[in-house]
Amino acid sequence: SILTNGLTGLLENYKDLKDKGIWKYYNEHQQREDILSVNDNGSIATDKTNNFEDFLGSEQFTYDNQSGSIGGGNHFVELQKVSEVLDSQTAYAWGLKKDSIVIMVHTGSVSLGHLTGSYAKEMLKEIYPKSLKHPDNGIYPLPESEKYKSQWDIYHSSLANSANFAFVNRLLLGLMLQRAITETIRECQFKLIYDASHNIVKKYDNYSYIHRKGACPARGCDAMTNPKFSYYGEPVFIPGSMGSKSYIMAGTGNKENLCSASHGAGRKLSRGQALKEDNSKFEEFIKNFKIITPIDSNSDLIKKRSDILKKWQEDIKKEAPYAYKDISPIIDVHVENNMAKPVVELIPLFTIKG
Repeated sequence: SILTNGLTGLLENYKDLKDKGIWKYYNEHQQREDILSVNDNGSIATDKTNNFEDFLGSEQFTYDNQSGSIGGGNHFVELQKVSEVLDSQTAYAWGLKKDSIVIMVHTGSVSLGHLTGSYAKEMLKEIYPKSLKHPDNGIYPLPESEKYKSQWDIYHSSLANSANFAFVNRLLLGLMLQRAITETIRECQFKLIYDASHNIVKKYDNYSYIHRKGACPARGCDAMTNPKFSYYGEPVFIPGSMGSKSYIMAGTGNKENLCSASHGAGRKLSRGQALKEDNSKFEEFIKNFKIITPIDSNSDLIKKRSDILKKWQEDIKKEAPYAYKDISPIIDVHVENNMAKPVVELIPLFTIKG
């Protein structure tokens, strides 16, 4: 039901899991309210699963080897604090005030989306006209026609499965952090501000589709049905690098930008370039940040293993703050081009990376 109906499927079937583990923190009443603050209500309905259950592997009701997983790359879960309110009216409507504690979750369908993309690419290669040169960029078209209806159905149902899984994955990560805070500090409750996909193809109108790759929807008031957003616009989250500030903004529905906005500051250095950067920047980063990993780089045992230490450093260098752009010019561009308006500025308290 998660793969075919996302958050609504979970809401209808979670009772089998009630009071087990993390599900103690799943509040049905709160979820019915929060689902109205999720793009597409967290459900892109489909009646097919395209054998994803076999790929995921299941144990009773959950997919434990994938569910509640951050993934890799620039994905993260971050505990943040509102450092500055930039639009008090919108911030109040969204339940934000100075010094509010916020959880920001940036992840998706983990391996499901990658599998969908890889399978679709091979499928579209097969139907590409043999008489034509294959695209240099490796991007193949999927014609919307009766002739290719079976391929169309497979792709869109797989995309729906991935998006639905991602909605639930982000919810589970939020619940996991809520549980960690409750069990180690004190009881806490979180209300969802908003959730949306940032890698997806969606129908735009009767004639066209929008393919957002690393982009958030940023629709204006007229496109939103939830009263929290129909007066202020769609919430847009633009995180900086770990260790730097992030922003929550309000979409303006600018059609010149396809009602879209960035979903992050973006990389300044590729992962390969970050590995070659001046080591003094890495040393400065390590000095100013407390980094906790399964490997203790200061232990005598690890210090004797240069191979392990080298790999540990490489993994951290790839996602170090200096590998990412400064967030301020990114926000300025959004404002100058009327893509989104800043609501609050956030500073990180701690970041959990995949």
